[in-house]
Amino acid sequence: MIIRRAVLVVALALLTVLGVATPAWAHAKLQSSSPAQGASLSAAPTQVTLTFGESVRPARNPITVTGPGGAAWTVGPATVAGPVVSAPVTPAGPAGAYVLTYRVVSDDGDPVTGAVRFTLTVPASP
Repeated sequence: MIIRRAVLVVALALLTVLGVATPAWAHAKLQSSSPAQGASLSAAPTQVTLTFGESVRPARNPITVTGPGGAAWTVGPATVAGPVVSAPVTPAGPAGAYVLTYRVVSDDGDPVTGAVRFTLTVPASP
């Protein structure tokens, strides 16, 4: 009976420790972006910035921006400073909905992908 209680106490302690440690196993998560998710812009940006909750590394072609009719922006080389990834962009395309997609690698080596949707209220020209 005493051994059974001891095993139960150790098991509960282990579950408690693992439950508290779980957030440390999380992958990098996008905290903010410029342009912001759902933003409506009256002028196209010349740079995009993504800020994650932990340091990241860029994957191959880490940022793309596409819009109506397949309009694709030219994205320059991405730079990384800890959790912040930024890249210059040359916008081109009609007014409408755009999607910025990203691919980075978290500190633990796992890929992190996602998208930021925004709208241009005026056409973008290079």
